[in-house]
Amino acid sequence: MDDLAEVFAGAGALVVINDDEASGGGHLVAPAEGVTPERLVALCSRGSGTVSVAVDGAVWSRLSGELAQSAQLQTAHLKPTHLLSVDLVGQDDSDTYAGWASTISAIVDAHPGRRFASPGHVTVVNASVCPDSSVVRLAVDAVVAAGGVGAALLTRLSGRANPAEPARGREVFALATEYGYPVVTVSALQALARLGPVGVVESVSARLPLVYGMFDAVGFSTVGGSADNLALVHGDMTVGGPVSVSIHTECPLGDLFGSSACTCRRRLDDALRLMSSQSRGAVVYFRRTGPASSMHHSAAPIRSLSSLEVLFGHLGIRDITVAPTSDPVDGLPVSEEIVLPA
Repeated sequence: MDDLAEVFAGAGALVVINDDEASGGGHLVAPAEGVTPERLVALCSRGSGTVSVAVDGAVWSRLSGELAQSAQLQTAHLKPTHLLSVDLVGQDDSDTYAGWASTISAIVDAHPGRRFASPGHVTVVNASVCPDSSVVRLAVDAVVAAGGVGAALLTRLSGRANPAEPARGREVFALATEYGYPVVTVSALQALARLGPVGVVESVSARLPLVYGMFDAVGFSTVGGSADNLALVHGDMTVGGPVSVSIHTECPLGDLFGSSACTCRRRLDDALRLMSSQSRGAVVYFRRTGPASSMHHSAAPIRSLSSLEVLFGHLGIRDITVAPTSDPVDGLPVSEEIVLPA
């Protein structure tokens, strides 16, 4: 699993477990955006029977502010910091799946004129005050990294024999397989959420003379990411046939100090030399975030095709061939022409 947008679009949800596998049970996580009564029925029947809505700080501030302005919160609770229960005002079926879906949709959509009452039947959790490694926080981060609004549906995966108790151990994996949900650990989800799909917000753009030739350096950020990444572009991307591209992940020990323990520096040099020798080409350089244990680059696939399409489109690239100097990327076979979606 390396693209959260594809996971949510396909399976609809995923199961999050602790890093020590399933000793703590599993949590079902799904985007709150576009929720339907049918989706809630599926999640509740496979979970604890109820669904909480985890939201980011922006959604929480708007919701609690609307409640305070409409005097729907008691004076002692005008500034809740963690938990709310609400209903959408003006509906007769608040305590039904249809009513829950309407309330959740109103929380996500932020349409003006909608009012909420508290207490209600939909539990809302402020993920922004939760620890970074908590499932509540990660659920929202994962949905945002997949390109959604900062609101996620969350429930515990229930056991088969006793639905009142959470599934544990092997049963978590068995049920996830039966329901068609991918299973991901907390640490893996942290990495995926931090990675995110590629955004098109440029942080810098400048001409950059290198020993290999002249390049355009385009800085860009990733959704949910904290690092500034770089695309080194040689030539005009908008004319001619397929563009040769090479994807690289930062390796400080190799790239900066020429460590003999890896081939990162040599492959990066070869990639820049290759692009310069052709009429056009691009080297995409992803920065790393995290502890010093990631100072050396891993050979594992780092991006999927779908998460790079936005960046390629922003650069004017429509057809590509992956250079043999590139890091492995799921969906991008080396030296095979790839026509990107329009």
